[in-house]
Amino acid sequence: MQGEATRICRVCGEEKPLDEFRIRGDSGRRRTECKNCLSKYLKKYRSNNKQRISDLNRRWRNEHKDELSEYQLNWQRNNREKCRAYNKKSIQNMTEERKAKANLRSKKYCEARKDDFNYIKKGELGVVNRPSVGARK
Repeated sequence: MQGEATRICRVCGEEKPLDEFRIRGDSGRRRTECKNCLSKYLKKYRSNNKQRISDLNRRWRNEHKDELSEYQLNWQRNNREKCRAYNKKSIQNMTEERKAKANLRSKKYCEARKDDFNYIKKGELGVVNRPSVGARK
């Protein structure tokens, strides 16, 4: 390690090159524990604080619903092929029970909103005047 800048990890005590130490987001300086030790610490922390982390994530999602929704919509628009492939694969892997539940949900949705739609009666010609379901701004 001659010629390379190194640092000693405060946890394991090993001397390692600087690229083995993450850069802190708040100060821009390198952390005092190496990547391996930090990874072990974070894994233990997450397993001991599952409920707290879950509550914090839920609260953040509730406070940023609009931003998340806009981000997801933009991502889906920019990655249509990935979304289609994922949906196609998901439908192919669906169990019969899940398919039945999805069909039931769809039927309930349509029943609840049947007044919102004007359907063409059999034999009539014309334009269907109904709101576009799933269309986004």
